[in-house]
Amino acid sequence: MGTSVRWPGPSRGAWTSPSASLTRTLNALVDRGVEAAVPVPRSESEPSNSAGPPAAPPPALSPDEVERLGEGFRAALATALQRDPDQFGLRDAVEQAGNRLMDTLQNIDRELPAWLAVADDASVDERRDEFVARFSDEVAGSVGGMADAAVRHAATDAAVAVLDGSPRLRHAVDTGTPSRGGISSELFCTVYRIFFAQAVTNFLKSVITAKITLIAPILPVIDPAGHIATWIADMIMSIVPTPCDQSSAHDSGPPIAELGRSLVRETVERALGLPVDGAS
Repeated sequence: MGTSVRWPGPSRGAWTSPSASLTRTLNALVDRGVEAAVPVPRSESEPSNSAGPPAAPPPALSPDEVERLGEGFRAALATALQRDPDQFGLRDAVEQAGNRLMDTLQNIDRELPAWLAVADDASVDERRDEFVARFSDEVAGSVGGMADAAVRHAATDAAVAVLDGSPRLRHAVDTGTPSRGGISSELFCTVYRIFFAQAVTNFLKSVITAKITLIAPILPVIDPAGHIATWIADMIMSIVPTPCDQSSAHDSGPPIAELGRSLVRETVERALGLPVDGAS
């Protein structure tokens, strides 16, 4: 019988500083939790069956701590990839999946039934599950290391966003009826932004979670990694370019999918915090 080894996450080079900062912050968070959990002494006049004071809320990272840690880990990833662009296989994985995302959205928009093959007697839930699974497979490709897992999770988020954002497409999935043009330019760009932001965020969240589990195993219950990841995702989504940024200025230009494909490399670099055309 084999044994599984928990991934400790990168810890040397550019990762040293944010890892140390996370350790200090988590230790302080544990101390705050221990202090909050100390019971208040019961007065002699208080009935023994009294419920006592309400339990203190679990300790949480402050907004400043979340921002500092999010910036630190994202900067560490950018530095590591500038030194070794092939590290983790993340850059290539996100770029290749981004190009497949363009193909997948275009194929779905052209004709859904030809893209999604579901049994006629499938339930609505089964049809939607099959859509998400097929979409994720088309975009993510092979499953292997941590980068591939991050991309697959992002592809799943994108699939859900497509269904949620297009009533026409959702009806076509639910009923199996033909559908074309169910993905508006606005939805296309929303999904575009979600995918690239989540692909990078998911990878960094796996790094942070691995370290939290090693440093303070009790803390995943209050999800500090989730708070940091949310900050990272929001920040990346605010800076990545989308084809809508280009098409708004050139209404008679190329189709939205073609514009999106031309921006994939720049989008990946910006999402990863890498220099673009000599600028950071």
